[in-house]
Amino acid sequence: MPLEIIWSAKAKSTYFKVLDQILKKWTLKEVQKFDSETNKHLALISSFPEMCSLIKRKSNIYRCVITSQTSVYYKIRNNKIYLITFWDNRQSSSKLRLIK
Repeated sequence: MPLEIIWSAKAKSTYFKVLDQILKKWTLKEVQKFDSETNKHLALISSFPEMCSLIKRKSNIYRCVITSQTSVYYKIRNNKIYLITFWDNRQSSSKLRLIK
């Protein structure tokens, strides 16, 4: 049975920032493609929550690459998936602050 996905405020805001960045550089078609890819990956994560890379074992935080430019970070807790943030993979990972 697929797990429920909960979006944090930060996940929502970073997701919309990614959409805005795509729209500034490309067209609505690319925004729709990214949205579709994101939904596809989230459906897979919901069904197979441990399919992505576990990056913080103690905190149970996973990283899923949506596109070569963007990843989503999430944690699994109480049979729910909590989206933490969307991340531009071209940025330095030292800037990434995840919940401990």
